[in-house]
Amino acid sequence: MREIRFRVYIWGRMLDVLEVSWENGTRIHPWDKKAANGFGEVYQKVSLNEGELMQYTGLKDSRGKEIYEGDILQHESLTQKEVVEWKNNMWTEEGFMTGYGEWFGTADQYEIIGNIYENPKLLEEKQ
Repeated sequence: MREIRFRVYIWGRMLDVLEVSWENGTRIHPWDKKAANGFGEVYQKVSLNEGELMQYTGLKDSRGKEIYEGDILQHESLTQKEVVEWKNNMWTEEGFMTGYGEWFGTADQYEIIGNIYENPKLLEEKQ
């Protein structure tokens, strides 16, 4: 069973999410594990409307990096770029159905080259 985790693009940065609360409206508790003090930096809970929430797929790319919704992937032998989405109760990469939480192919044939929030220009280059 895969671990349920989230990250959020908020305030111009990609941050991990410590907690998601659906009581009294959706709120998230962001955490910057890369903060300079070495212990990370925890922020107050904020409305989800302030950021873009992305769920972990439970898969890792060819470099062992965790794959999240919104990541832009490139297959090791192809030049095309694909965006990871949750659609029709399964993870997809633009038309390639990956199954109910598990990919039919192997994720380690893909490399994360960016994400749709921090690297949108990668998609402009897509042909």
